[in-house]
Amino acid sequence: MTLNNKKGILDSFKSSDQSKMLIATSVADEGIDIPQCNLVLMYEYVGNVVKMVQVRVCVCSRCFLISSNKECIEKERTNMCKEKIVEEAIIQLQSNPTSISNKVDMLQKDDKFRRDYISASPEKPKTQGSYELLCSKCKRFACMSDDIR
Repeated sequence: MTLNNKKGILDSFKSSDQSKMLIATSVADEGIDIPQCNLVLMYEYVGNVVKMVQVRVCVCSRCFLISSNKECIEKERTNMCKEKIVEEAIIQLQSNPTSISNKVDMLQKDDKFRRDYISASPEKPKTQGSYELLCSKCKRFACMSDDIR
């Protein structure tokens, strides 16, 4: 199906009363906003937490998974738990934005201090002249440093 055909079908679904049902692959949950859609049935399809959030943002009402596969159902339950954790984390972050901002500032300053300290530390001076190189096992003379490129 061409892009123009897809766009035409979506426009028809959005604007007219002719289309009451839209059947699509997983591409429908990837950033396509269909506010007229009030029910999504996902047949044997489980994505990750991000996909779940995308589907729920686009769908005003309900979303159901239809599956006979136990692993799909378990993964969907796990994703739902992860989604709740993410929602709680967002609420917690939004509840006290100044403390988060202060913590980020502090971490950035610490990191900058470390980088500045490392760049300011003097490099070890290179040894000038010739010196003897010894065997690491027996400690006997191997050669002079000038002999090596």
